[in-house]
Amino acid sequence: MKRKFVVILLLIVMIAAYVIAEEDALIYDSGKKKNPFIPYVTNDGQLINIQEDSGDIKLNLEGIFYDDKGQSMVIINGEILKKNDTLGNIKIVDIKKDSVVYAKDGTILTLYAERKE
Repeated sequence: MKRKFVVILLLIVMIAAYVIAEEDALIYDSGKKKNPFIPYVTNDGQLINIQEDSGDIKLNLEGIFYDDKGQSMVIINGEILKKNDTLGNIKIVDIKKDSVVYAKDGTILTLYAERKE
């Protein structure tokens, strides 16, 4: 009986440690820096032309989950976002019932939901 208790307690501690580690997981943001694992030179000495991503993305508003208590979320380009989240070079400023207000390069813009009937 004592051995079962110790095993169960050990399992609980391991699960709690795993959950805490997942919450504090470090996510690396390259900040548009070159991937160090992609070479600039081919095997025969030719330079590779690497184009920088401008950060401009086409926004596809797929859904709005509006909550008047401030917990609203949107789905843009398959990503679930909330207020103050970023996607590429845009930042979500506000989420309304039928639109999303976002900032892009210092300009405030609005993306409206399309109604399908």
